[in-house]
Amino acid sequence: MKLSSKTAAITGAGHTVKDLQEAVVLARKAFETWGKKSFSGRKRIIAKLPGIIRKRADEIAATIARVTGKTRIDALSTEVLPAALAAGYYARAAKRFLERRPVRAGNILLSYKRSYLLFQPWGVVGIISPWNYPFAIPFHEVAMALMCGNAVILKVASLAAPVGEHIKEILAEAGLPAGLFHLIHLPGAVAGPAFIGSGINKLFFTGSISVGKDLMRRAADHLIPVCLELGGNDAMIVCEDASIHRAANGALWAGLSNCGQSCGGVQRIYVHKRIAERFAKTLAEKISRLRVGRE
Repeated sequence: MKLSSKTAAITGAGHTVKDLQEAVVLARKAFETWGKKSFSGRKRIIAKLPGIIRKRADEIAATIARVTGKTRIDALSTEVLPAALAAGYYARAAKRFLERRPVRAGNILLSYKRSYLLFQPWGVVGIISPWNYPFAIPFHEVAMALMCGNAVILKVASLAAPVGEHIKEILAEAGLPAGLFHLIHLPGAVAGPAFIGSGINKLFFTGSISVGKDLMRRAADHLIPVCLELGGNDAMIVCEDASIHRAANGALWAGLSNCGQSCGGVQRIYVHKRIAERFAKTLAEKISRLRVGRE
């Protein structure tokens, strides 16, 4: 299958639902070989990812900063470097987590039985990722899925299409077998239903609660398991004996990092009444010194 040109893909357009369906067919074919590889066989490729990411770190961070508006240091510290560390961890730890393990009999009547817990790859895993952490979130999921023996179809947010191209290039440079990973650019409103109906075996989605609910309903009709990371309303608690300076710095970072567009970002703060006034004053002073800009 010849997918649309890279130039078209970078605009967030260029692929159709038919392209997605054809990609799933190719991915399933590639999975038949990849899923049977040993952990060490898969590790030989996944273990190359950290070095490739580190080599291209500045380039990737610059792209992330350009498409999202976050600073380059934010892109490096919260996306690029964590992704490199995670890929190495998955390559090392997957065998330990997923090896066959015995299950003890539940009662004496079953003592003559031998049971084992086996972990098998799903097949073709679909990933729909968000714009706020366009490299780290999908890369973690892609690396995990591949290391576990699956093929992957990735759709990044249209705003972050160039970041998706980086992921595609990194995997190709590592020597991932052809057909095992596909980057599909579809409009957000089309992607969810299209993925559910494409024949994938599992779906990862990071985004809004409303879309997550809709995808879960659609997936239920096909008995497709879904992993959803949706919006939250996170609180920070500042105790009476807390360092006001450090607590204010923590609130500042947790509330405004990435322009506040973080799933774990602080949205409300509960402060002990005895220090509330001093905390509020300190936080206000720190916020007043902030300046907007990518650099």
